[in-house]
Parts: sequence; C-alpha cells; structure tokens
Amino acid sequence: MPNLDLSILVVDDTKFSSTIIAKTLSKAGYRDVRIANDANTALSMLDKRQTSVLIADWLMPNIDGLQLTEKVRQLDEQNNHFTYVILLTAKEGSSALNEAFDKGIDDFIFKSEMSKQLLPRVYAADRMSERQNTFL
Repeated sequence: MPNLDLSILVVDDTKFSSTIIAKTLSKAGYRDVRIANDANTALSMLDKRQTSVLIADWLMPNIDGLQLTEKVRQLDEQNNHFTYVILLTAKEGSSALNEAFDKGIDDFIFKSEMSKQLLPRVYAADRMSERQNTFL
C-alpha cells in the first residue's frame, strides 16, 4: 500500500508537464506534491524542506536534471538524508541511461511511457526511500 503522505517534488521547466505529473499524483491520492519550474527553485525548496522523491526533467535550462541530482546528493550527504531521484527523459539508448545512473539517479521514466510508468515508479521509490532513510 502506498504512503500517500510521501513528499514528492516535481521539477520540470515545462509548466504543462509538471502540472500533469502533479495532477496524476494527486488523483492517485498523494497529498504532498510540490512543483518547481526550474532547478534553482527546487534547490531553494529543498533547503527549506527535504523531499523523499524528486522527479526531474533531464533537459532544463541553466541546471539540467543531472546537475540537479548532483546538488541533491550533496544536500543529502550534509543532511544525512536520502532522496530518491527519478529522471524524466526523452533520450533513449543505453549510453544516455548509463550516464544518468553514473551521475546518481535512482530510476528513470521515458516521457513516451509516462502515463504507464509514473505511478508504479513512484510506488517503488516510496518503498526504497523508506528503506534507505531507515538505515541512515
């Protein structure tokens, strides 16, 4: 059973995409869904309150999803916290995904599969995040 109080931060520079993702999560019952439309805003929000799951677009101006992940990992280390990072991508191919995993993401969702993959991936993130934070 999913933890509907799971804190989720959606970061996408396309307001339409972030709104659709947030609405999908809210319709599924998740009560703590926040939106940032750029990485700097997301980092500011994380400074004020940590999140359990970060869903970020890979391609964003200024700070992309991989750079954001690196900064989130630094914050996690400072705060003895674990943030489960799901990267949204239109990029395909194993080299792109290997790069993303090497940079510290935990999971990815192909944008073309968003409607099928979003909720199962968030549910998996919830279970993994809960385990990780238990060990910290």
